[in-house]
Amino acid sequence: MASYVRMLSFFGLQRGVGGDVVKAGNWEERKADWFTHDSHNSLRITRILKSLALLGLGDEAQKFGSSLKRLCADEPDAGTNSTAQRFWADAVRTEPLQGQVPQR
Repeated sequence: MASYVRMLSFFGLQRGVGGDVVKAGNWEERKADWFTHDSHNSLRITRILKSLALLGLGDEAQKFGSSLKRLCADEPDAGTNSTAQRFWADAVRTEPLQGQVPQR
């Protein structure tokens, strides 16, 4: 959870009331590194979403995924492409492992 919160901060986001993901005070500064154009950070977000879901934190993954979807729809300078957004949506639907170790 600490790593997740740290990465949210990197993206200019934070956990709000009830665990919802909202813009942080550094949103305007941080969004240029990942949100206004496609970058390797889209892959990083996919891995974060998958990891949360696989580690039994599906609710956190859902909230992060919903926030990303909302940001992409509402922010005028959204630059992440539809392919990245589909990967994010698919990552949130990952089923948690039942006593198994993920294979690389």
